[in-house]
Amino acid sequence: MASTNLALAPGVEISAVPVQPTGSGARDPAVLLNDDALLLDNRPLADFSYARTYDTYDGPATRPGTDWYAVSLTEPVSVNCVEMTMGFPYRDGGWWASLQIEVLRPDGDDWEPVTPTRITPPLDLADSRRDRRPFATHVIVFDPVVVVAIRLIGTPGGSARFTSLARIALYDRDLSRWNPATVPPPPVPALYRVIPPLTIWNLSDDLVKLTGLSVGTPLMDFYLDDDRFQSFWSRSLHGPTDAPDLWLLIGEAVGWEALARSRPAAETGRLTPHIRPGYLGALAMAVAPVVVRGQILAELATSSVILEDDFQIALHRRIAGECGIPWPTYQAAIDRTPRMTQEQMEGAAGLIGTIAQTIANLVDSLERLRSHDAAITSRRTAMARRAIDYMEEHLEDQIGVAEVARHFGLTPAYFATQFLAETGRTPSEVLIDLRLQRARQYLTHTSMSVMDVCVSLGYSPSYFSRLFKSHTGSSPGQYARTYRRVT
Repeated sequence: MASTNLALAPGVEISAVPVQPTGSGARDPAVLLNDDALLLDNRPLADFSYARTYDTYDGPATRPGTDWYAVSLTEPVSVNCVEMTMGFPYRDGGWWASLQIEVLRPDGDDWEPVTPTRITPPLDLADSRRDRRPFATHVIVFDPVVVVAIRLIGTPGGSARFTSLARIALYDRDLSRWNPATVPPPPVPALYRVIPPLTIWNLSDDLVKLTGLSVGTPLMDFYLDDDRFQSFWSRSLHGPTDAPDLWLLIGEAVGWEALARSRPAAETGRLTPHIRPGYLGALAMAVAPVVVRGQILAELATSSVILEDDFQIALHRRIAGECGIPWPTYQAAIDRTPRMTQEQMEGAAGLIGTIAQTIANLVDSLERLRSHDAAITSRRTAMARRAIDYMEEHLEDQIGVAEVARHFGLTPAYFATQFLAETGRTPSEVLIDLRLQRARQYLTHTSMSVMDVCVSLGYSPSYFSRLFKSHTGSSPGQYARTYRRVT
């Protein structure tokens, strides 16, 4: 996807709604103007930070209206591609239920929608979390348009009605030579390339049932399938979302960023299971580091509990007052929150320490399996990229999918299956798209007639006209009259 990201030019500004979000993400939408989100794969868990995202969350209540993110440029530029990297798919939102691109032209006063658009890989607009993954990138392409500003606008999803993004980039690309296989899949933290989150879930499942404590590693829930994700949260909440445990009630009151800051950081060099105090000492959790070759790879941690030995009603009354939480509401949350003695929590720490040790012992064998799978995926990725390059080089040779498959020594059926698994599109779809992109280039940058373009690409005039109009909304002749830059 090499080309210049126009959103990183000096003076470019970005705005979004709402202007004062209260979720876990950054407070300034300028965090979205970056290319770092494309480099997260196989990086440490700490790099997959909420601070990399801008979340439009501004409270648990449903927010009406639309979300938008607007990028304002310092001068008119031609744009034909927007890259969007999503943030985190939370249990109550973080995705789009509808989305479109709008532009502000140099001589325009109002936002205009851009149509048609094509999104690679396809964007799931179902209003449910499903199996979404953090930092998934989608490339939205359209016919070139000169703009001074461009925005993503649509309906936010989830019960809390908000979106979570990590990156917005703008390009003016030669789409006839752009390879869809270069769109990166959602990145996976290094830990979860070695230890699948499902393995951690299975190892901790019996402990959850035994103690009533939710156990996991950071961000583990985002990498579970939807059924286990919902199960994780139902266990964490210990009740319906409108009757939260104490940690959730306090988090909503003070803001998740403030709640995160209030938690003591992991003690340097603490390689053994221990109990870590939570918000102002009102809560506590058991923690067990996963130690591999003397280094902490991650931490297993339980959900927060109230320590029975050191329960101080005066402290809780003070916290309720500082957070602006009515005491009856706060007291009801206390009653819903698990209570354990220091001894019980030490036992929980010991148990999850055993799980952490089991995980550490699995690292070498799981890493070998992961390396094997990665080798297969790497070969498939290389094949898809080379196939698209081959298609581009032979667009004027009237090749079909069968010829491309034979070039790689594969049967057409096997080639199509592997290509679809890698790109999310069939070879036929990509071949047609590449030919139409080449046709657009001819009609924009050369003096070739529509008949010349048909002959060059191996299409009959009637079929080419229908195909071109179905993909662009205009006939080849109309397109050339509108966009041709050659006198």
